[in-house]
Amino acid sequence: MPHQPAATILRSRRHQVALAALASLLAVTVPAPGAGLWLYERGTPDNGMSAAGRAASALDASTAGGNPAGMTRLTQPELLLGLQPMYVDARFGANGSTNVAGDNGGNAGGFIPAGGFNYVQPLSENWRFGLSAGSYFGLGEDFGDTWVGRYYLQDASLTTFSLSPVAAYKVNDWLSIGGGPVLMLGQLSQHAALRRPGAGDGQLVIKSETLGVGGGAGVLVEPVQGTRFGLTYMSPIDLNFNDVIDSSDPSSIAANNNLDLDMTIPQAVMFSVYQDITKRWAVMGNLGWQDWSEFGNTDFSVAGRIDKSGTVDLNYDDTYHVALGTKYAFTDEWAGMCGIAYDTSPVDDENRTLALPLSYEIRYSVGLEYKFTANQTIGLAYTLVDCGTPSVTQSDPVRGTVSGEFGSSYLHIATLTYDIRF
Repeated sequence: MPHQPAATILRSRRHQVALAALASLLAVTVPAPGAGLWLYERGTPDNGMSAAGRAASALDASTAGGNPAGMTRLTQPELLLGLQPMYVDARFGANGSTNVAGDNGGNAGGFIPAGGFNYVQPLSENWRFGLSAGSYFGLGEDFGDTWVGRYYLQDASLTTFSLSPVAAYKVNDWLSIGGGPVLMLGQLSQHAALRRPGAGDGQLVIKSETLGVGGGAGVLVEPVQGTRFGLTYMSPIDLNFNDVIDSSDPSSIAANNNLDLDMTIPQAVMFSVYQDITKRWAVMGNLGWQDWSEFGNTDFSVAGRIDKSGTVDLNYDDTYHVALGTKYAFTDEWAGMCGIAYDTSPVDDENRTLALPLSYEIRYSVGLEYKFTANQTIGLAYTLVDCGTPSVTQSDPVRGTVSGEFGSSYLHIATLTYDIRF
């Protein structure tokens, strides 16, 4: 075997290290704990019922975002504002199979501000216009610079903001239809450590924002008063992120390459039922599907010092959703609600990654509403999202083996709403 000069071996080693770190950036690292990045919580009163009945209830202006067809049930202009602070608790614990020096990273979550805006305007006896704004996709994590998985991921976030102008038409006394476009602004940020033997860790960074366009539509059927069925569809939305990779080591072959990621926000279908039991008591439920298998296939290309393109396949499965809730009016002014929901995991244990430690989700929710004038209502709700205890093992000759479990993975979500009819 011919002898290779030490300089050649060193360059080859640095090439492998750079490619390994670059692979982290290609791994579609847009993380969040739980069954997915999809958020049912949108700063609306039905957060107190785990969003049960969202496509059928049509009780307030939030139906502009939940099912536009439901706007035909509102007879006055109506505005709904929501504040939704969230706290993410996601903690990793490495086991004995991990061979990378470092700590467990502490809580990778933290406080996240959020909220929602919904407005409905009657245009005629049968036509309604609405506007819905907020976010239903995103979150992130930050493990710091010294955790054991830093060569796969230090921190990453995907934040989105959606705006949807919608219209609805009342076909007859029992059928309404509605829909409209969805404009989504997405922002991706990610840091991964660059392993440099004998020289200390470097870092690779990508930051990008983009605009995607999709659409949503819904049908509302009320065969008899007090019984409603709703069906909604949300189209996929393509987000194309493009950035020049920044590095603390400009000589790295991974630095200064142009990276292009084409990500697809999943399409989704939801079927809901709403049923009045008495004048004061109602029950509701959901069945849903989301196309996570499509989200798990992400096209990428790298150009510059490295020329590479292809598709990252995360081997994701579609997810399914079920929810049950109830609402009870104690008096003409006060009402209470509660709900529970379950979403399946989009990934099997063997395919789970440190960047996307996804598992099932179970939601537990309670809420309270107070109608303090004839046309004004305030509400308060709390949701605990149990994101399971997903285990992860990732191994790479350069980045090492990191194995462990997210033993604590929860979202705490509070919602304060204000609704006014003009």
